[in-house]
Amino acid sequence: MALQLLLLLLLTVSSECLTVGKKFVAVFPENIAFYHPSLPQNLLRVTALHDNTHVHVTNDLGLSLEGRDLQSGDSRTFKIDASLELSRTNLTHKVVSVQGDKPIAVEILSQKNKSIQTALLLPLEQLGKEYLVPPIPQILRTTMPQSNVTNEVTERSFFKLILVNGDEDNSITGPGGTDGGGGPISLKPRQVEQVWVEHSMVGTLVSGTARFLALFAHTCAVVLDCTCALLYTPLGPQNPNTSTFIVPSGLGQGHTFLLKASGGLKEEKLSSSGVKFEAPGPVVLQGPGRLLNLIPEEEFGSCFAVHTVADADNWAVVMAPTDSKDHVRMNNDPLTVSWTQVTATNYSWTNVPLTNRPNKTVFWHRSSLMAVWFLGQDAGAEFGNPAARLSETPDYRGCVVVPETLEVLDEQLSWQKSIQTCREKKMELISLKDLELQDHVYHKIQDLSIRDLNQTKLWMGLRRSSYSGRWYWISEEPLVHVDWAPGSPGSEDEGPCGQISFKDPKGPNWTHQDCCSEARPVCYRHPKLLKLD
Repeated sequence: MALQLLLLLLLTVSSECLTVGKKFVAVFPENIAFYHPSLPQNLLRVTALHDNTHVHVTNDLGLSLEGRDLQSGDSRTFKIDASLELSRTNLTHKVVSVQGDKPIAVEILSQKNKSIQTALLLPLEQLGKEYLVPPIPQILRTTMPQSNVTNEVTERSFFKLILVNGDEDNSITGPGGTDGGGGPISLKPRQVEQVWVEHSMVGTLVSGTARFLALFAHTCAVVLDCTCALLYTPLGPQNPNTSTFIVPSGLGQGHTFLLKASGGLKEEKLSSSGVKFEAPGPVVLQGPGRLLNLIPEEEFGSCFAVHTVADADNWAVVMAPTDSKDHVRMNNDPLTVSWTQVTATNYSWTNVPLTNRPNKTVFWHRSSLMAVWFLGQDAGAEFGNPAARLSETPDYRGCVVVPETLEVLDEQLSWQKSIQTCREKKMELISLKDLELQDHVYHKIQDLSIRDLNQTKLWMGLRRSSYSGRWYWISEEPLVHVDWAPGSPGSEDEGPCGQISFKDPKGPNWTHQDCCSEARPVCYRHPKLLKLD
C-alpha cells in the first residue's frame, strides 16, 4: 500500500465500547461527492447473532422502511431513501432507528459516485452523554491554510458535529449551533442537530442530559486531484482513563501527527512495523479520504464481522498475539498468511485481501483477543472502520455469541441426583466427548481454584450400560476418547458411573465409581456459536 499522510487525533472515549445491542440510531450526512448530481446510495448493514432475530428499521417522517427476520450469522442490507440524507438544515428528524429483538451489529455505508464512507455504530445503551470536540484534521485546500476556511465554498467549509438524539428529550450544551446561537440545544427523541466546528471549539466538552450519538464530519473534504468527498466518523463518549494503543503499519504508513483534544501537535513516524503508545482515550487515524477509529487494547475482541463494498478494493487488517497468531480463523478456515511483528509488543499484524470474497467475512480467534479493521479503496480515496466486534470470549469451537457455562456444585450428590440438579439449573452433567473439550474442561476446573482439588471427586455424565456393558455419554454423543486412570474402568460388576479425578500428579483422568456414592457434579452448558458460511 502506498505511503500516506496520516493524522492521529486523540479523542476521549469510554473503554466500555460494545458494538452489539438491540437499539441503534443512524444518520446519513450530506454527500456532495465529486460534485456529482446522482442520488446517493445510503445503506444499513445488519448482522444477527442469533436465530429468529426480527430487525425493524423505522423513521419518524412516515417514510416506509422495512422489517426482516434473520438467522444467526445472517447479514442483510437495508436501503435508505435518499430523502433521509441530511442537508444544511439545522434541526431535523432525518434519523433512522434500527431495533432488533435480539442483539445485532449495525454498520452504515454512504456512497455517491466514488465518494464512499463506512462506519460502525454503537448501540444506544453504549452512547454517551458527554463528548469532547476533536482536533480539526489538517487537509490541504480544505482546512489548510486556516485563513481560507469559509462556509461559502463547500470544500473549504468547516467540519461539523452531527448530534443525533436517542429515545429521550435532551438538552445539549457546549457546541452552540449552525445558526451561531450558542445556547443549549434542545432535542426531541430522534432529532438531529448539526454544528459548525471552529478551531476555538477544539477540546470543548459537549454535554447532554440524555444519551446521544456524535459524528464528526465534512460534507466534501479535498481528497485527491482537487476532488472532494464525504468524510466522517462516529465519536466516542468522554472518559479520562488512559488506554493502550497498538497501531499496525497496515493501517497506513508515512508521517503521522498526534493531536490531543487538550492541545498540542506532535509529529511522529509510523514505521513499517507499527507503533505502541498510551493516551487518555481512543485515537482516530486520518488518511486520504477516511477517519479511522483505532481499537484500544482494552477493547480487543475474539470475533469480528467484516463487510465489503461492491466494485472497490477491500481488505482487512488483523492484529493478534504473536504466540497465538496461528489460532486466527477466517470463517471456517485457518488464516494462512504472512505476519509482521509490531515493534516492542507481543502482537503481529497481516493484511487479508477481501475483494473477491462474499459480502461478509468473519474472523475469530481460538484462544486470545485480537483487533480487526476493514479498509477499502476506490479511485485513490480510502475508507474503512473498525470491524463489528461480535464477541470477547475466545473459544476453540468458533465465534461465541453466548459463552459456555461450567459450574462445579458445592453439594456432594449421587450420580442420579447430580443429573437432576444440573438440569434444574438448565445445564447437563458434563460429557467430555473429545480430547479437545476434555483438555479445555480440565483447565477450566483447575482455574476455579477449588480447595483440595486433588482430593475432590467430580461426577461427569459417563455411564456403563447394564445391558451391554459398554460405556456411554448421557448426552448421546459417541464415546470416541477415554482417559481412564490405571486400574479403571474395572469389570462390569464394579462401579458403573464415571468421575473426573485430579489425584494423579501426572494429570487428571477418569475413574469408575458406585453411582450411589457422593461426589460434586460438574454441570455444563455448551456455548452458542455464530453460524458461519
